Amino acid sequence: MGGFRLVSTDGKRTHPLDDSMMVIGRSKEADLRIDHPSVSSRHCQISRVNQYFALHDLGSKNGTRINGSRVSQAYLSPGDLVQVGEIVFRFECDGDAKTSPLTLADASGGKVEDGLIIAMERVSVAAEAAHYYRHTDLVVKLALDLAKELALDAADVAALRLAAVMMDTGMLRMPGDTLKKKGPLTAEEKAEIERHPVYSVEAVADLGFPKEATNAIRGHHERWDGKGYPDKLAKEKIPFLARVLTLAQAAAAMLSNRPYKAKSSAPEVAKELERGAGTQFDPKIVPAMVKVVASQK
Repeated sequence: MGGFRLVSTDGKRTHPLDDSMMVIGRSKEADLRIDHPSVSSRHCQISRVNQYFALHDLGSKNGTRINGSRVSQAYLSPGDLVQVGEIVFRFECDGDAKTSPLTLADASGGKVEDGLIIAMERVSVAAEAAHYYRHTDLVVKLALDLAKELALDAADVAALRLAAVMMDTGMLRMPGDTLKKKGPLTAEEKAEIERHPVYSVEAVADLGFPKEATNAIRGHHERWDGKGYPDKLAKEKIPFLARVLTLAQAAAAMLSNRPYKAKSSAPEVAKELERGAGTQFDPKIVPAMVKVVASQK
């Protein structure tokens, strides 16, 4: 991960960001102290959530703003202007630093973003989180690229993003031995694995996710031919965003190195997607996914 920092807009202060939580405020105990009457004693904090940075207002009197909008919680994207009271910083990163694929604006007035941050923090403490995030990064990117190719509206994009992040959190409830098992799964183990979309929905039940997101989470392992799980839905009975997410996660898996198989090339992935059109995947969406895969670097 490249270097990230807050730089005051007057250029006089630069504060690097690392793995530790940083409290910003007027207090002498603050990690980034700002001695200004508009700044509260403990104004806000910035914390690392895996490879992204999340900002949380700490109940400050004058509020914390990103690009002029007051926020309670939000992810930071390079170039964002972070206003603490009346003091403004720019969130910057090195040219090779990885930026978050989760910063696409949503149409929910910030409620979806708040729920997403809480959800990300929940899974970040799980034992399998490192593997989970590596896979999720690519799924989110491919899902958002596919959403753009399909010209989805802002509400659907926001719901799809949430679903892509949280779709496999139910796997974190699986016994570690099952997840790492190299041999065939028993019938009981397979049945439990196939329950993970249901567990994933349960994990976000109290976060106010839109039904389009939870439907996509539950349905991302359904198949066009009705042979998927957990509900064995078929064709248009599968929620549309679930069909989109199914393609994104399948492509992400094939484009990644797995314990049992090396990653496939883009042409190989495209061929597999086309082979699954009408059986595993919605045949009307496959051409758009093939275009997205071909555009990956």
